[in-house]
Amino acid sequence: MVEAAPGGGVVTPGPAVRTLRVDGARLLRWVDGFVERHGPLSPAVPAGTAAGQPAGLSLSRVTSAGTAAERSAGVLLVAADGASAELLPPFPLPVEASAGGPADVLAEVDALASAALADRSVAVLLVRRGGYAVALIRAGRLVASRTGTRYVQGRTAAGGWSQQRFARRRDNQTSALVAAIVETALRVLAVHPEGASGRTGPVEPGGQAVEWLATGGDRALVGRVMADPRLAGLSALRRGPHLPVGDPRRDVVRALPELLRQVTVVVREP
Repeated sequence: MVEAAPGGGVVTPGPAVRTLRVDGARLLRWVDGFVERHGPLSPAVPAGTAAGQPAGLSLSRVTSAGTAAERSAGVLLVAADGASAELLPPFPLPVEASAGGPADVLAEVDALASAALADRSVAVLLVRRGGYAVALIRAGRLVASRTGTRYVQGRTAAGGWSQQRFARRRDNQTSALVAAIVETALRVLAVHPEGASGRTGPVEPGGQAVEWLATGGDRALVGRVMADPRLAGLSALRRGPHLPVGDPRRDVVRALPELLRQVTVVVREP
């Protein structure tokens, strides 16, 4: 479809883009459906490759400078009709060599799905103004969690002295929220100066070291929480996904094991 543009020219619409999340257990079936709709796959190309650049490089052959063991990029599927699907793992993947043909692409999809379903020990911190949740996920199970609420006043349209007064009150309320989250994290995640594994960081009951940190909600507030020096061990963990969640209530916490194994899929259709 071609649309008229101001001044008498024409505008050719760009590709339609949509983002969805697919459970790792259903990823291969989703790819089968993508192929049925759009045609056979071309060789994979690295995520972010400029349009027109030759295909043939597998994402598993692309590593960041100084990173030899893991990559955060996923697998890019390119179909015969020009549609593409970028599959982004919830956690970084091991780097492995691949020839880069369509068969290798499907092998990488299978490896990505398996990695998404792998057993991990994950500390989770969800923060929004007025509410928070701290949880520990181990091998797909919710091991421990706590949610809480703290009132934080919304923004005001008032001006002058009133605006300054509201801003101070809001900042004090936000500071109280951050302090409450830090205290909750210290209790739920058992953050000790020296973990049972001999390294600084949170440990599970029984001495199992936590491996990953996943976050969600307000990134700025998460940053304020993680800036507390008492959570230095938590901050040092390898980072998992920043989850797209609403208010961190109990139903959201119960869904965390499923959320942590979802692959983000960015579909672009011509």
